[in-house]
Amino acid sequence: MWKEHEVLREDLDAVLEESLPWQQLEGRTVLVTGATGLIGVPLVNSLLRFGEQSANPPRVLALVRSREKAQRLLGAQMEQCPNLELVLGDVTNLPDIPGPVDYVVHAASQTASKSFVSTPVDVITTTLEGTRNVLELCRAKGSAGMVYLSSMEVYGYPKKGERVNESTIGALLPTTVRNCYPLSKQMAECLCASYAAQYGVHSRILRLTQTFGPGVAYQDGRVFAQFARCAVEGQDIVLKTKGETSRSYLYTMDAVTAILRVLLCGEDGTAYTAANEATFCTIADMAQMVCHELAGDAIGVRFDLAGDVSKLGYANTLFMDLDQPAPEPGLEGPGGPARDVPADAGRHEALRCTGVKRDEKDGGLRWGASDGSAAPGAKRNKKTRDSPIGSPSFFLPFAAEDSGFFASSEVFSAADDSAFSTST
Repeated sequence: MWKEHEVLREDLDAVLEESLPWQQLEGRTVLVTGATGLIGVPLVNSLLRFGEQSANPPRVLALVRSREKAQRLLGAQMEQCPNLELVLGDVTNLPDIPGPVDYVVHAASQTASKSFVSTPVDVITTTLEGTRNVLELCRAKGSAGMVYLSSMEVYGYPKKGERVNESTIGALLPTTVRNCYPLSKQMAECLCASYAAQYGVHSRILRLTQTFGPGVAYQDGRVFAQFARCAVEGQDIVLKTKGETSRSYLYTMDAVTAILRVLLCGEDGTAYTAANEATFCTIADMAQMVCHELAGDAIGVRFDLAGDVSKLGYANTLFMDLDQPAPEPGLEGPGGPARDVPADAGRHEALRCTGVKRDEKDGGLRWGASDGSAAPGAKRNKKTRDSPIGSPSFFLPFAAEDSGFFASSEVFSAADDSAFSTST
C-alpha cells in the first residue's frame, strides 16, 4: 500500500470490512467525478485498497480538473496503482472515455457558499449540465450503477420540531438567488429519476449531510472547520447569529461506505439519506462543546449578532431533524435490495441504516436483516465518532499539513447559518 497516515489506513481497512458485495467491482471500471474532493479522495483510495486485495482489481478512473492537484493528493497512488487512471476534464464538458464504464459516482459539485450568491448561474449550469452529461455517459455505456451525491438542503426549511425523511418535500422560493444550490440539486435528482424511468439508466441518489474528516482544508469556511481553527489557535468563537441551525453530521469514511452501498445495492431512481443522527446539535451547542471539550475552556463563545448574513451565501436557520423509521417489512440488509437509507453500519456509527441493531453485549453494531437478525459477517467494532467535531482525525490536516497529509479545498458542503469571526 502507498504511504498513508495511520488514521487513514485504519479507515480504509474498516471500509473493506463492510459487508458489501465487493465482488461486483472485480474487473469493472469505476468513474469518480470530483475525485480530488473531500469525498472523492477517500472513495478513490477505498477502491484502490480493495484492488490491492483482489486478484482482479477494478479500473478506477478519476475525473479531475487539475493534474497538479491530483498529483498532490493522489501522487503516490498514481505511481503504485496501475489500475488508477486520471481523466482530465470537467463534468460540463466531459472528455471522451474509451472502453467500458461500469459504475459512476458523481461527486463533482459547486459547494462554496459564497458562489451561491455571487455566481448562481454557474452553480445551476454546473449542476444540471454536469449531471446530464454523466447520465448520458451512463446511458451510452450501459453502466450497471450510478450514484449522484445530492444534499439534505433539498428538504428546504423544516419547522422546528418537524422531522424529515426521504418523502419530505422541501418548499424553496425560486426567486431567492441563494436557492440556486438546493433547487438545482432537486432538479438534478429529478434528472436521475427521469433517466432511470425513461432510459433504464441505473441511477440512484444519495443525500449527504455536512461531511468532514481528514482532508478538510485548514482555511475551509464551513462552521466546524472554523471552530476547529479557533481551538487550534486559541481564539474565541464569535458567532454572528444565534447559532440556532440544527443538523446531523457525517464522517467522510461513513460517506464512502454509504456511497458504495447505494451504488451496489440501491434501487434505480431512488433517493437515500446518509447522516449520523447521534451528532444532531445546534451550531451554538457545537461551539460550546469545542470550547469545553477540545480547548479545555481556554477559549469561549461570544455573540456579535450581525445584520443580513445571506449575502455571504449562508442558508437561513435550518432545523434538519431526521426521522429514522423502523425497517419496512420485506426490506433486506446486505446481499439484498437496500431500499431504506443505506449507510455505514460500522465503527463510526453513521446511522440511518436499514435494520441497524446495537449489540449490547460488546457495544458493537450489526447490520440486521428485516427480521431483526444480524446479517452474517456484519459485526463491526464500535470506535464511534458521534461527536460532530470530536474526531481526533479531524485535526490531523491541521497538525500535519507539512508532513504530507492531504488537505483538499474541494469539499461537499451544505451551507450553515452561522457566519462568525475569531477573536484573540
